[in-house]
Parts: sequence; structure tokens; C-alpha cells
Amino acid sequence: MSIDELCGLSVTALKITPLEFWQSTPNEIYDALDVYFKLELEDKKDRWKLMRLQTFYLLNIHLSEDHLLETPQDLFKFKWEEEVKTKLKNITPEFWDALDKI
Repeated sequence: MSIDELCGLSVTALKITPLEFWQSTPNEIYDALDVYFKLELEDKKDRWKLMRLQTFYLLNIHLSEDHLLETPQDLFKFKWEEEVKTKLKNITPEFWDALDKI
């Protein structure tokens, strides 16, 4: 990515002026863009979760009592939900004890 493209991206995504871009350090720009894209990703995840929830309710009204889905995750799970579970499995009780002491 060229410096002009980075400036354009920063002006568009971060809503800063070109002058503010040129007065910022590269680390400030990269950190701000990192936060921006993380927030964008979280927003997209939230939209997907809402779509799944809507589908869950719309599907359940057409299913018989013995075939009802209990949770939206029963419909389908997102990859990021599975990743969280595997990461949490690796956390030991000692970790939580150390966290409580902080």
C-alpha cells in the first residue's frame, strides 16, 4: 500500500484530515486503523448474529414441537464462536486464581 493510499484510507475510515494524517506517527495511524478494523469486524459479527437469531425464530414457528431448535447456535455456529470455546478450554484453574489476586 502506498503512502497516498494509506492517507486516503485514514481520511476515509478514521475521519481525520490529511493534515492530521501527516502530523501523526506511523504507529498512531496503524494503531488507529487496527482498532477501526477490529470494531468493524465486531459490527459484522453482530449483524450475522442478528440474522441468525431472526432465522432461528422464523424457522421455529414452522417446526413441530418435537423438532424445535433450542438456541440460535443449534441452527449453525460461527467459526469465531468455536474458536472462543477452544481457547477457554486451555485456561487452567490456576489462571483464574492468579486473575482473582490482581
